[in-house]
Amino acid sequence: MRAKQLSIGAPHALSDAALDRLCALIPWIAAAYFLLGAALRVATPGGLELDEAEMMVLTQSLDWGYGPQPPLYAWLQSAVFALTGPGKPGLALLKAALLALTVAGVWRLGLAVSGSARVAAAASVSLFLLPDFAWEAQRALTHTTLAVAALAWMLVAFLAARRPGGWGAHLAFGALAGLALVSKANAAFLVAGCFAVAFVRPGATGGRGRVFAAAALAVVIAAPPALWAAANADAFLADARKFDMAGSGPSQALRGLGALIGAAAAHLALLGVVWVALGWRSGLERETPATRDLAWAVAFAFALVAFGVAISGAANVKGRWLHPALFPLAAVVAARLAPRLGRGRLTALLALGAAFAAAATLGLQLNMRGVGGRAARQAAPFAALAPAIRDGGLAVVAGHNWVGGNLLLVDPAFVVLTPQAPRLGAPMERPDQIVWEGRVGAGPPPALTAFLEARFGADLRTGPPEALTAPYAAPAAGELTLMRARIE
Repeated sequence: MRAKQLSIGAPHALSDAALDRLCALIPWIAAAYFLLGAALRVATPGGLELDEAEMMVLTQSLDWGYGPQPPLYAWLQSAVFALTGPGKPGLALLKAALLALTVAGVWRLGLAVSGSARVAAAASVSLFLLPDFAWEAQRALTHTTLAVAALAWMLVAFLAARRPGGWGAHLAFGALAGLALVSKANAAFLVAGCFAVAFVRPGATGGRGRVFAAAALAVVIAAPPALWAAANADAFLADARKFDMAGSGPSQALRGLGALIGAAAAHLALLGVVWVALGWRSGLERETPATRDLAWAVAFAFALVAFGVAISGAANVKGRWLHPALFPLAAVVAARLAPRLGRGRLTALLALGAAFAAAATLGLQLNMRGVGGRAARQAAPFAALAPAIRDGGLAVVAGHNWVGGNLLLVDPAFVVLTPQAPRLGAPMERPDQIVWEGRVGAGPPPALTAFLEARFGADLRTGPPEALTAPYAAPAAGELTLMRARIE
């Protein structure tokens, strides 16, 4: 039975030398894969997904904050746009670089906990068994993608700081922790988990003094955006309703914890199934101090998430929100199981990771083109509607980042403000028009009207709504209707 299972997973296992060479090349193979994905993204006709469109809007100005998300991704995107110009190439290039850095970071993390390139390869390839990395990060996620890249390398520095050495590892640990905090707010859970482990067990050298120094550096880096968030709490907390904090008390806490456990199980299900199938007969490798430290950091991070869910009354928990806290489990599991895998099963794992990566690339292409008649956001015909909108003036207040970002993609001469970025510093003394997605004859959404009044005063008057409609290009079906009202 054992031989039959191996033959199914890897009918032609690589030789030891070939397998070792392949394992050492995984970060470079991943970089080439993500660059290919970036090229395909640029070559795909049509518009932008939600997070991509958001970046087109936010990069109109450099601010300490923009809304619910920390500002680092927008800053980096602005830097890339300075080289490439605003548009798909810059969006795709930054995303590809961050995904490649994540794989390289987890590869290095696997090496740090085991000393084995095979374990490092198993850990990094296991990322493709997490749907929020293999699919969501390539399809849509921006801030989370940056946070995970920063956290992966923070963990490498965290483990390096546990070993004898100078100040360099501690300073890198603190700096990367700070960068993670200004990438995505939920990065704070894993950052806190690492510092908790570091304070309880300070490591081989330096004691708690160096840990305090690392924490101070992280605070200094994160302080300006945090102060902005405190001063603009209404903008920073604008998305809080998505957590469905509808009540309090034990029953609501249990409801939230149930949602948390379900989301975590769904997030880790494929990773667990594959590793159990490959390694359940092989046994566990002896736990190293580095593996134990990493596992405790993740456990503490998850405990903090559970505590936050319980006391806040949140009842809606998504797997992608847990991704920054749980992705290191790929390295933890690999460190405990991969050393016991034979060549055949390790080859099977690498082949399975490659298959999921290829499936994700194919699926993304089908998704972006609206195959199956679905009106994909990336296939929306903004290019056909933009000339009519341009005739109404370039100063636009859009009902959503998706609308505003796609207008900027078609013509960077637009200046766009949206309710989702109420403090954006883009220069606009007076808008020429407001534009929103809606049915023919529908009035502007309340959030757009409220933002317009708050930003420009109650005296601003709009003309009657006009409908602008264009069909989606085949194979997508349906029409995109934008409503526009000129400012009188």
